[in-house]
Amino acid sequence: MAGGADHRRMALSAAVLHGSGGAMVVATAALQDHTSVAIPIAGAVALAAAVVLTFLRRHLPMAAFHLAPDLGTLLIGVLLTADRGPNYVGYGSLYTFVAVYVCYWFPGRAATAHLALMVGTCGLALLYRDGGVADLTSFVMYSGGAIVSG
Repeated sequence: MAGGADHRRMALSAAVLHGSGGAMVVATAALQDHTSVAIPIAGAVALAAAVVLTFLRRHLPMAAFHLAPDLGTLLIGVLLTADRGPNYVGYGSLYTFVAVYVCYWFPGRAATAHLALMVGTCGLALLYRDGGVADLTSFVMYSGGAIVSG
């Protein structure tokens, strides 16, 4: 991957994904009557990451571009475990953001490593929830849908 303009575009695309995902999470947390404090915090962390990626985009090392999707993956895992109501199913669709980013910007092995982390995190988060058939279905849909989108 070349430096300069490519790094700025990588940072801005990661910022857009973190910012839009964070905004959706904060908005949905505001609409719910009973929500875990972890949900708006996860949204705020994603929004903060978007700000950092936007304003420091010219100065970030390549490692930051690998940390951005991993942070998103972990935040989505937090959302899946923190929302104990039926609304948790919407959060899994955010894995598509991660898959599209890593498959667009990274070479095959790096993208595969990020996708493996995503699938593992998704599986562990859903197993932590209850591990029932509904969660297995969600796991297949989230992971499969994200990988195909990537």
